[in-house]
Amino acid sequence: MDGSRSASGPYRDVYVMNADGSDQRNLTHTQEAEELAGGWSPDGRTIAFAAHDWQSNRIFVINADGSGKRALTREIALETSMSWSPDGQKIAFFDAGISVVNTDGSGLRRVARNVSFQGGPSWSPDGQKLIFVRFRHPWNPRPATGEPPPPSPPPAADLWVMNADGSGQRNLTRTPTASDGWGATWAPSKSN
Repeated sequence: MDGSRSASGPYRDVYVMNADGSDQRNLTHTQEAEELAGGWSPDGRTIAFAAHDWQSNRIFVINADGSGKRALTREIALETSMSWSPDGQKIAFFDAGISVVNTDGSGLRRVARNVSFQGGPSWSPDGQKLIFVRFRHPWNPRPATGEPPPPSPPPAADLWVMNADGSGQRNLTRTPTASDGWGATWAPSKSN
């Protein structure tokens, strides 16, 4: 072995394989990090993933053959989910909010705050909008006394949609339950 451990160990690498399980290949061979794949680019040439180590948490991309590994971000939230834009030019990701970065690492910007890790973000088929989950009320904070907070149900959450630049944020749901589920997907666009 090259010093990295398998998924059963404390560190994880990004692997690819054929659909039948053959030709398993380790693309990253990273020591001292946990890497979690975030998905294939729309053209199938690149994979985005989050890497977490003791010093930083960042988003990377790597070519499907294991070449060209490069960081797209500096420090991000420990937990992240991400989504490629349909044209493969941007990645939206959770970072204690929703941020968008160009796939060359430029143009990083925060487009939404107070959002949930679960359920997004997800691009519309035309790449013009993002759907995500936003908390309606935060988790109960720990009281100043240091005592544990009283038990509470998960915070209520709603589905929201916005333009890809963060403008036009609009609440799509509003129910009295603890949450409206934790995600949504877009229907494929209809061709003419």
